[in-house]
Amino acid sequence: MKRKKEEVKRKKRKDYMSTSKRVEPTLKEWKDLYRAAVNFRDLECWEWMYDGDVFGVQNPDTGEIGYCCVLGNQGEVFSLNVYLGEKGLKGYLQIANQAQQVDKMDLFHLQDCLMASFENRGELNTKDLNIINKLNLTFRGKNQWPLFRRLRPGFFPWYLTREEAQFLTVALQQAKNVALKVKKNNEMLIPVEHDLYYVMVPEKKEDKFKWKGNWIRIELEPDTLQIPALNDFYVNRIKKDSTAKGGGWEIDYFYHPSAVQDKKGEVPYYPLVCLFVERSRGLIIGFHMTAETDYLKEFLDKFLSLIENNKTIPSKIFIKKEQLYHVFTEIAEQLGIKLELVNKFKYLE
Repeated sequence: MKRKKEEVKRKKRKDYMSTSKRVEPTLKEWKDLYRAAVNFRDLECWEWMYDGDVFGVQNPDTGEIGYCCVLGNQGEVFSLNVYLGEKGLKGYLQIANQAQQVDKMDLFHLQDCLMASFENRGELNTKDLNIINKLNLTFRGKNQWPLFRRLRPGFFPWYLTREEAQFLTVALQQAKNVALKVKKNNEMLIPVEHDLYYVMVPEKKEDKFKWKGNWIRIELEPDTLQIPALNDFYVNRIKKDSTAKGGGWEIDYFYHPSAVQDKKGEVPYYPLVCLFVERSRGLIIGFHMTAETDYLKEFLDKFLSLIENNKTIPSKIFIKKEQLYHVFTEIAEQLGIKLELVNKFKYLE
């Protein structure tokens, strides 16, 4: 069952990376999106809305809820981010709750959303400018140029598909309507109970949609961590052969700061890197880089291979990420290694 889940994840990843399966918006759909973006921008609702004012817009085609967040009140980034479904909302909540404790790159990879931001001209690339030219649009000034991207954990921000552009258009339109309501009543989005979200829901009448705001309870299911299974025979052999006892190791994994594009035309991705560092001297013992969905198993396998090759078992492991801590708990017990969850590393940072 677990293998089948991993195969499904790999297939979804490959489908997302392949641009040959991506249908781009038509020129009319681009025109609708830019019109909605300009109307939203000119409202300047970030003057009275904050990034904690979250509300939902239901996708008329799929029923999925996009959770909208208006950025700009701090005067740095001006955008509407639409976090997609339960996964997107979980990512947003992690960002909101852990912004001060989590590395900026990790925060970036928590975002699963559609983004309409307003930039300087230099932030747009040739493809963006070509679309603007085809539409005979003109923009001037700082933070006036609409930029649309799909943000997905582990991937470089990429261009919108037709379906994504259609939903972002709707989200911008409804975000404007919600913002005007909030301007009249700044407590409108405050829920009376936990887990309640104000959601704009479409009701189809004849050929048009009528939108209505409803409070909907969203109960998020806790994430389940799939702990990689250990090969007991292999572990016992390593334990028998590795008689030396070493010092402490610091272990962490993170996204590589540079994106990789395996094939021309594919969506670039950020590989995950696991680093093993000797705590006493700060020496790198080993590392492993991967793009696979079962990366935790690969990191665990790399750990065991380092012990096997060096014939030395570390006396203690220092880990910062709670997820990684749980992955290493069983192997640490079997090999007699002390495991410690830390807030900061001595050398690995």
